[in-house]
Amino acid sequence: MKNFLFILAFLLMFVSFVYAQEQIGDIVGVEINYNEGNFLIKDMYRDFGYKSENVENFDYILKSLDRTNGVLDELYFSMPEVASSPDPNWFDEETGEQIIIPELKIEVTEIFYLPFKEEIKYILILDKSSKELLKIDVAEFSLNCGDYDCQSYESFESCPHDCVEESVDFDGEQKFWKWRNNLFYILMGILVFVGGVIVFFVIKRKRANQISNPKLS
Repeated sequence: MKNFLFILAFLLMFVSFVYAQEQIGDIVGVEINYNEGNFLIKDMYRDFGYKSENVENFDYILKSLDRTNGVLDELYFSMPEVASSPDPNWFDEETGEQIIIPELKIEVTEIFYLPFKEEIKYILILDKSSKELLKIDVAEFSLNCGDYDCQSYESFESCPHDCVEESVDFDGEQKFWKWRNNLFYILMGILVFVGGVIVFFVIKRKRANQISNPKLS
């Protein structure tokens, strides 16, 4: 019985750990444009999915703040760099040495995801020395896009996360993920309940044995 309880407890911890790594929910998509060291947030919207993974060797920090500038969440990230490569046929006529053109960073756009929270007021971008590079009030964007409800001012073109084409009849991927989350919690509840019942009866049986055999206690 002890082995069974140990295995059950291990399974519960393992499932919880795996699920924590794959936790999905409401997120904020932040579309960041980077051009020669300058940042611009092109779009921001609600969605349903995973938070972006932190980069180990990061260059920048993305933070969501409340109205008092308290940190709600943060993400360590880097922007991909596209660099020019030296032409192997370029040589200095006088020295005979190859001419190397310095790396040039060109414009790139990436989307990063942070957990959505109703308290979000600002999105902040810092460099790795914590120098502020950009701060945006989320009021400039409609974060209602992504709440799974097609508002009167939204359309499939402006918010495909909420609205579907009139000719398309489908429930949406979001409903599937919500169903998956609910199923997981139900299964976890059943496992915890079964484990609790087993522990209860084990303790009850042990006490009964102690009463019938006082020497065992």
